[in-house]
Amino acid sequence: MVAFYTTWYNFAPINSAVRLSTAMAAGLEQRLWDVGDIVKLIEEMEMKQEAIYEVAMQKDGQYQVIIRRPSAIVGHVSDFRTGAEAEAWVAAQPEVKLLLVSP
Repeated sequence: MVAFYTTWYNFAPINSAVRLSTAMAAGLEQRLWDVGDIVKLIEEMEMKQEAIYEVAMQKDGQYQVIIRRPSAIVGHVSDFRTGAEAEAWVAAQPEVKLLLVSP
């Protein structure tokens, strides 16, 4: 949260003394940013982080793959009949870095 505020403070509000944002006055940016620009930057950074795929059995006996990034769960794929089928799906993903298998 501190990083978000610091980014907003330096790129979004206009400093009344120089009539530019702090980043514009320092020559780091040519235009004024809004909150949407900062959120987009954060999302792009998070998508560059490694994905972790976790294979887990559901209550109904079928398997699901939970896709995580360090900051959050970003999705899941359900209804694999076996753990091996779920692991094969994970292995086919181009960005797989780590696979966790839950009992």
